[in-house]
Amino acid sequence: MSLDIFFLCYNIIGDTMNLIKYDNKLVRIVDVDNNQYEGICSYNNKDFNECEYGIDEESLDIICIKFCKSNIKKVEVINKFSKEYGKLEELILDSDDLIDEVFESEEDEHIFRLLRCIKDKKIKVDKDLLLKLLKYNKDERIINMVKIILERE
Repeated sequence: MSLDIFFLCYNIIGDTMNLIKYDNKLVRIVDVDNNQYEGICSYNNKDFNECEYGIDEESLDIICIKFCKSNIKKVEVINKFSKEYGKLEELILDSDDLIDEVFESEEDEHIFRLLRCIKDKKIKVDKDLLLKLLKYNKDERIINMVKIILERE
């Protein structure tokens, strides 16, 4: 898998958005193609992104997906997720590495959303990833969902 999925960056369209105000908030991001993504985001400044990723702009990250400022059309703070899972989780399903990164995160809500997506779409996931999640996660919702997924296989 290429790194393209990690960096949704396009040509700069303007510099009027103050991304830092969305740090550690539940947001809905609309990209320049009108795709919508929801999640708890973290802010990365231009210097950090340049040093770590060679990207010369700010970003908002939701789990393992980086939304560069030039690709963001709109950001809004939301009170709750609009659906059980969405486009973000569907993107992550394309890679066991991305799935593992979500599972290793401390974001139980994102883990649970990804597990619901896996269950509903009947996606085959590396059993070891699920067993590792079962071993280390203490959230009952997550444990129960992992058991349901494991039982179907």
